[in-house]
Amino acid sequence: MDLRDAYFVDGVRTWFGKSRPDGFYWTTRADDLVTKVMRELFRRNPTVPWDEVDDVICGATTQVGDQGTTMGRTLVFTAGLPDTVPGFSVDRMCAGGMTCQTIGSSFIKTGVADIVIAGGVEHMGHHPMGVGIDPNPRIVTEK
Repeated sequence: MDLRDAYFVDGVRTWFGKSRPDGFYWTTRADDLVTKVMRELFRRNPTVPWDEVDDVICGATTQVGDQGTTMGRTLVFTAGLPDTVPGFSVDRMCAGGMTCQTIGSSFIKTGVADIVIAGGVEHMGHHPMGVGIDPNPRIVTEK
């Protein structure tokens, strides 16, 4: 199989904010943060045929609340892409966003897709690290 070239066109992110009630993003939903980033991506790259996106892949470690409901698919609707665009989410802890970019570039290199939007979100103010988890104690006791 011949692999195609895959290109990273642009990268957009939010500003850093504090994860507490006086933080800049405290009242903003995680899915709305990513929606704003995607719309900025669209604005900055007007020659890209955004109506031809093949997939939206979004990493989110804590996939509950405003980071649940399959973030990649949710972003299709909130960012204004055609509802025919699929989307999915990845949970790979701190490497989620980078893993999404790797998956997206693999899709392009192998001819599965031409245009992929890939990234990640983690709203630590809404989903603090470790809250609500129940790790299996055997991981430590049985090594």
